[in-house]
Amino acid sequence: MASCSRGENGSCGTMSSSALTFSSKQADLLDQIALREVECLNEAPAHPWANALKKGYRDDAQLVCESDADEQLLLNIPFSQVVKLHSIAVAGSPDDSGAFAPKTIHLYVNRPSMGFSDCESTKPTQTIELASADETTVDLAYVKFQNVHTLSVFIADNQGDEEVTKLSKLSIFGTLVQTTNMSDFKRVG
Repeated sequence: MASCSRGENGSCGTMSSSALTFSSKQADLLDQIALREVECLNEAPAHPWANALKKGYRDDAQLVCESDADEQLLLNIPFSQVVKLHSIAVAGSPDDSGAFAPKTIHLYVNRPSMGFSDCESTKPTQTIELASADETTVDLAYVKFQNVHTLSVFIADNQGDEEVTKLSKLSIFGTLVQTTNMSDFKRVG
């Protein structure tokens, strides 16, 4: 179960991954992520961001993205095309009864190269509070996640106030924003 804060009069819908149904246009946006440009601050070298984000890796609960110096993680995720975000699915490590699983997650839109100091001084687009390590899908404030070039995911703390946070899955769902590729046009004249 998760909760989120959206500010004034915002509502938040959540559902388990098994009950998740999207309209026909919502899709996993993994193929739209510029994987070579993803940046994760404070990750342990032996447990990189790819374990939680890449297909195949993120489906294995034993592979995790783990924080290094403290419990905080910051992922800067650029997209290769402009997207609209609908929801995210998050799962923590089931180790030690989920004590290392993410608890508070702040999302920021179109803030490339965010650092930890930026997270402290910038109001998040949306904040999510998770209650367990179980995979949870959270609907996003759709109007705030239009025309997204970059999504920054700041994991502020974990379920057990441990020194290390372990993220086993992060999936991002939405749609492409239809744009015109000017290089497809041929010059006439």
